[in-house]
Amino acid sequence: MMQSTFEPPPSPDLQAVERNLQRERRVFSMVILLLALVVIAIASATVLVRLNGSLRAQEQVARLYEQGVVDAVLERRSTLTATNLILELRANSTFPVSQGRTAASLCRQVSPSAPPDDVLQQSCDQSVRTLTAASQKPSIEMISIANGATYRYEAEDPSGAGGQSVLPLIPSSVIIRAVLDRFQSRDPDLLQAAREKRVIWQGIPARVAGDDPEMIGASLVAKGDALYAIVLTRLPLHDLLRPAGPNVSIPEPIVIDSLGTPLVATGTRAGAERLDAQLEAQADGLFHRVSDYGWALRRPPLVADFGHLIFALPVGHQFREMTEELVVIGLIAAALIALLFAMYRYWNYRFLTGTYAEAARAQRLLHEAKLASDAAAKARVAFFASMSHEIRTPLASLLGNMELVAMGALEPAQRARVGAMQLSAEGLLQIVNDVLDFSRIDVGALSIVEEPVSVTELLGRIAISHAPLAGQRKLSFLAVYGKGIPARLELDPVRLTQIVSNLLGNAFKFTQVGKIVLRAQWVDENLEIIVSDTGIGIPAEYKDRLFQPFSQVDDNRVAQVRGTGLGLSICMRLVERMNGRITLDSILGVGTRVTVRLPLKVSEMAPRPRLNLPPNRTLVLSREPECLEGLLNHFDWGACPPSTRSNLDEPVDVDRYDCLLATEGFDPAQVMAWWPKPATIIWLKQLGPLVETTRPDGGHEVSAYSLPGIHAAVLAAMTKAQVSKEPGGAHAESSAHGHPPAPLAGRSVLIAEDNVLNRNLLRDQLLALGATVVEAGNGSEAMAALSKHSVDAVLTDLDMPVMSGFELLREMKQAGMQTPVYAVSASARPVDVAQGRARGFTGYLTKPVPLAALVSALVPALVPALPSAFDGMRDAAGAMHEDALPELPAVPAEYVDAFVAQTEADLDAYDAIRASRNVQQLERLLHRISGTLAVVGRSQLAELCEDLHDHTADADGWDDEIEHQSGYIAQRLRQMCELLLAKAD
Repeated sequence: MMQSTFEPPPSPDLQAVERNLQRERRVFSMVILLLALVVIAIASATVLVRLNGSLRAQEQVARLYEQGVVDAVLERRSTLTATNLILELRANSTFPVSQGRTAASLCRQVSPSAPPDDVLQQSCDQSVRTLTAASQKPSIEMISIANGATYRYEAEDPSGAGGQSVLPLIPSSVIIRAVLDRFQSRDPDLLQAAREKRVIWQGIPARVAGDDPEMIGASLVAKGDALYAIVLTRLPLHDLLRPAGPNVSIPEPIVIDSLGTPLVATGTRAGAERLDAQLEAQADGLFHRVSDYGWALRRPPLVADFGHLIFALPVGHQFREMTEELVVIGLIAAALIALLFAMYRYWNYRFLTGTYAEAARAQRLLHEAKLASDAAAKARVAFFASMSHEIRTPLASLLGNMELVAMGALEPAQRARVGAMQLSAEGLLQIVNDVLDFSRIDVGALSIVEEPVSVTELLGRIAISHAPLAGQRKLSFLAVYGKGIPARLELDPVRLTQIVSNLLGNAFKFTQVGKIVLRAQWVDENLEIIVSDTGIGIPAEYKDRLFQPFSQVDDNRVAQVRGTGLGLSICMRLVERMNGRITLDSILGVGTRVTVRLPLKVSEMAPRPRLNLPPNRTLVLSREPECLEGLLNHFDWGACPPSTRSNLDEPVDVDRYDCLLATEGFDPAQVMAWWPKPATIIWLKQLGPLVETTRPDGGHEVSAYSLPGIHAAVLAAMTKAQVSKEPGGAHAESSAHGHPPAPLAGRSVLIAEDNVLNRNLLRDQLLALGATVVEAGNGSEAMAALSKHSVDAVLTDLDMPVMSGFELLREMKQAGMQTPVYAVSASARPVDVAQGRARGFTGYLTKPVPLAALVSALVPALVPALPSAFDGMRDAAGAMHEDALPELPAVPAEYVDAFVAQTEADLDAYDAIRASRNVQQLERLLHRISGTLAVVGRSQLAELCEDLHDHTADADGWDDEIEHQSGYIAQRLRQMCELLLAKAD
């Protein structure tokens, strides 16, 4: 025998402390790094600010320097204007011209080959004297347009280099042509330009290395009505762009003439052109960053037709100017970074190391304490689980035996004692379950497993399970579901059932008279469930204590009903685990309302479909307004909502209505006297049948919580009312007896099923519906039967020997048969249903197949024109509930022999499969056993078979879960067969 040993976790998890230490070091390293980056960023920002300030200062210098250049250009322009005027006066004989060449001539003739021109020479000399007297150092050149005679004067170099500048010898004809062309490009009327003393400027780039670029200013001189000469002034750039002073640093200036030609050395012309092109799109007067160069500034044009300046500032030049500032900023930044590094070393190796050494010791102690706490918690859970199992096993046996005793003949006093024992045992079982659930929640062992769920169906099953308690306590129990609830929501159905059942249990426990209402609605993307009652209420000072574990109200009236005080605490914890909230409102002596709001994901957003009703005239007899509200919400009445009455005081015109929905709370004899058509009365009972049944008087009785059953009953009552108005109708005779005609009369159906019990039940159901039945044990026998008989539909199991249902469908299609084929399987998993429909089955039915489900599947296809009374039978298929399932199903006497024979055959195969530990064969066998158990009714054993079937479908091999569960199922099946055989004897 294997012993279960508890292996404690390894030694104290000091790695967690080490990880924390490393994390702290990384964090502090990042902080130091960030601070260092901040220091670097501040230093960089300071450099940029200083650089920007330096650039702004250089812009001011450039503007001042430019003003000096403009003054020099304007001075030369005035020189040119004065010289032009003197020459014009002499040319037009305003001033007399001396005969012969004077010895003191200041201007020299540049072109000796040209004839001398006294007017030009004397005008040139006079201009030099006049301008020299005005403290100017003129640069004058006069050229005759007629013969090319040229006279020039150049002042000495102001730089002190000595001598006159050696000007390049350019033929006078070339100069004349260039000047005239330039004037004509601006104004075709050259004579007018001469009279207005217009001046043009043109740059002369350096043609070879060593040349000095220069600017030439020119104006025209007229003699009478003809052009006479050209007056020039030359402005070398080394004179124009002289340094501002010995200690003043300015950016490098570059002159660009009006034609866009840079006046620079021959080797740098291309770079200057690119620089000017890049600055053309930028704002003038500001320094701009130029890639691969540095910074540059472009100034607006100096004077008309002269051109503009560019000031270039290479990167190295500017930073050399800021050397001292950069050194200071760098030293400060380095000192701060060094200080941060020193602080990092201290914090890292002194403070953190010591702190985490202490933390490691504390962690060791905490870990040991946690081990002790976990061991205690696990021991507590194990104890509760063990005790729960040990207590519930004899309690279940005790409850079962007391139920059997209560069914026998007992004296009134004995029956009362047995009832008291049953009540006490049920209370004890509830206490055990509450304590176990609370302990699981307390240690986090209880999980929430979400799945798509229809909330209305789930709450309907809960309401049906609590209906007997309502009938026992003579309370009115009502369930109302809102119209806007989505069809399916993602939630844990087990935990929601536990919450609602606990709340309803409390409501029934503390309500002696009146009513209890279960309400559900969809509000602001939340499912809101409200349980309200008309009980004794709760004092205001005790409301906060109700959700605390093991806490109860001390009020004498409340304390009369004892309990563990865990119900509401478990509800609150479950609601919190589902991210919801629960609130309680209560008034002492009036009642209590508990509201649960759960934020749930929507699986199918469309609201749940409501059952449609044809146009009708229905009257509802009820004293509760919630009853009418529920009927209006649960069914689609179209344009004919039902009328309502709350008493029998006033007579009613029965002929105005098709049927009457009568709730409990009225004397049936008085109701029938008030409503003289008993066949059109639908009695809504708290303990009524889930599927509509016909009473001896022709009326209908159904559970007040079975929506499909109510729908079917209303349709049946309406059909009877219509048939009774047609004396010669085809269905009058059958309606007179309260039973609808056989819907499948004259139809033939083939059943292919290897399970004898399943086949017999389907056969009896089809015979009850009036159909002719052909039976087959597998797909091969079914194909043989189809070759001999003509049938209207085929019902086939999926898992059969020789030939399965899927193979039968394929063979029928290959043979060209168009007969509808319906799959009948014990599996209701959505994936299996979808697979069956994808394979081509006309429909998919789940075992056990209710009679109404057979009608719903077969009647529309085989008898489409059948009256609507059978539509109600189809809708009743969904009314079966699964709460309070018995451990073993109850087998009807007529099916005992078939059930035992089938089960014993399955058990023989079961033992062989468990011996060989074959998972695939066990999966198929469990499918067949689930079908057999499902036929005789829902039970815990059937659900266990289905769960194990699902587990084996996903299991990788034979595991302990399969071994234990399969052994338990085999044991219970054998016990069931022995009990059935003993009862039969």
